[in-house]
Amino acid sequence: MDIFAKPAVLGQLGCAALLAMLVFFLSFGFQHVSATDPDRYFHLAVSRTTTPAGTVLALPQADDLDWAKSFPDKEYLFHVLTSLAYRMGGEKLVLVLIPLLATSIVVMLFWASAQTLPLGWALFGTVGFTFLCPAFYYRMLFLRPHVLAVALFVLALLGILRKKPWLVFIAIALFALAYHALFIPFTLIGAALLFGLLGGRTWQATFAAGGAGLILGILANPHYPQNIQMMFTVMAIAVDPELNKMLDGGIELLPLPAVKYFRLYAAHWGLVLFAAVTLVRRRKELRQLEALQRLGFLTLLSGIFLVMTLQSPRATEYATPCCVLLFAEALTGRKSRMVALYSSVVFFFLFEGPSFLPLYGRLFEKLASATQTESTLLALEALPAGAAGEKVYNCEWYLGSYILYSRPDVRFVDLIDPHFLFETTPEKAVLRMKLNFGVVSDAHSIISHTFKAQYVLCVDRRVVAILKQDRRFQQLYPKVGDAKPLQHPAPYLFAVKKQ
Repeated sequence: MDIFAKPAVLGQLGCAALLAMLVFFLSFGFQHVSATDPDRYFHLAVSRTTTPAGTVLALPQADDLDWAKSFPDKEYLFHVLTSLAYRMGGEKLVLVLIPLLATSIVVMLFWASAQTLPLGWALFGTVGFTFLCPAFYYRMLFLRPHVLAVALFVLALLGILRKKPWLVFIAIALFALAYHALFIPFTLIGAALLFGLLGGRTWQATFAAGGAGLILGILANPHYPQNIQMMFTVMAIAVDPELNKMLDGGIELLPLPAVKYFRLYAAHWGLVLFAAVTLVRRRKELRQLEALQRLGFLTLLSGIFLVMTLQSPRATEYATPCCVLLFAEALTGRKSRMVALYSSVVFFFLFEGPSFLPLYGRLFEKLASATQTESTLLALEALPAGAAGEKVYNCEWYLGSYILYSRPDVRFVDLIDPHFLFETTPEKAVLRMKLNFGVVSDAHSIISHTFKAQYVLCVDRRVVAILKQDRRFQQLYPKVGDAKPLQHPAPYLFAVKKQ
């Protein structure tokens, strides 16, 4: 079979099956990467503690976040699925969900592309923008709700392009239940509204269905209206890189250096520019031709999400699916395909390759963060059984997820994101920052009186050095006298001596 010829359905099914197996086994094989992610342990812990309805009513363990009475679960539907999987097959089945979702995303994109492109070109576009875009595929490896959100986003996008309002309604309603980034479906609906003004009733129907689904999803969430408040909180975090850097919230929310950004997104921007030029040249036909309207819709969405990547690389999660489908809509002529082929080869070897190859090479190595994960779980094993109900002061916010997973019977300061402590009790957040920077004179007073903690779990070596020299703290892990000191970033565990 000529793979660059228009395929039969059987050929599409065969390629989709092979692609599905490849994505699933690669995602499953790279689970050692997601095993280093603190959020994985938070979601596993939540999965085993939800009610039969999948609702997390409270998280009293997060002592300083005021979640003892009500927990604003911003990923409700995701935790419904993971809790159901946990009850059916424990952690192993929960961890299978992510490879399944990643597989569904890639297969849906390929199948949609194969409806307008020959088989080889559909594979070329799908693989090129997913597997060969490390900023996207790397994000699809983690046990996090954004993977479910991306799958629902693709479903909604396909519903809009194929003029299926019922699918748009369902996908956007489920998205609103599954993820806090409600501005994503807002963007989809807004773009559909714009083209509804150009393209008539079919676009208007998808706009109405999307709007109704979004409203239903928001109101049906058992955590309403806290889900709306959480959306604005998270958006404020995303648009303030300086605060994120100050609180050490993670590099995924920080803008990329210019050279690295250009290497990762040169092909994406090249495709959007190519499509935009086509639209300008054929602008007089835009109101009459539905294919041009789809091209314009995808060009607009791809451009919006790529602009967002300038602020945070996480927007790649939505820019990449748009670019895959834009590739299929833009390259309908043989001449445009050959231009794309030659351009893609140049883009890969000059820009994508230097970023793609080292990252995928590291996926096969044991990451430094794996040492931290193993050591953190070992340190928590050293926490006495009698510590139930007592509090652990975690110097770093991400350690809270490990504590909740390993010792759900104790309390701690915070977890998930450092901004939540800053929003809830800013004075405590500032005190912890000062302690971590070593600018306080009495660490014992802050830990035992302000935070009312009986134990300390800490990675920061400045704080560890202070606690080692203070006789009011007893080192529990590693045991004093161990031959080798822990390598950074492994944590230390201390007990606060009673006075």
